[in-house]
Amino acid sequence: MRRIAIIDLGTNTFNLLIVDEVKEGFKAIFTTKVGVGLGLGGINDNKLADDAMDRALHTLSSFVDYCTDHQVEKI
Repeated sequence: MRRIAIIDLGTNTFNLLIVDEVKEGFKAIFTTKVGVGLGLGGINDNKLADDAMDRALHTLSSFVDYCTDHQVEKI
């Protein structure tokens, strides 16, 4: 059995799903969703604002912590 994490990076929301690979397919172990507002403050100008990037990096760092806590083998 492997434990896998999937991260979906959207413009407004980052999602984390942690699953166990089981004989029948996958079994969800943990899920969370964080509003990051990546597009706020510049996306219309094809830019990411510094505060938006800070929110995104903070969220990704917390996702790594969740993965560590849940003993994820692969992200």
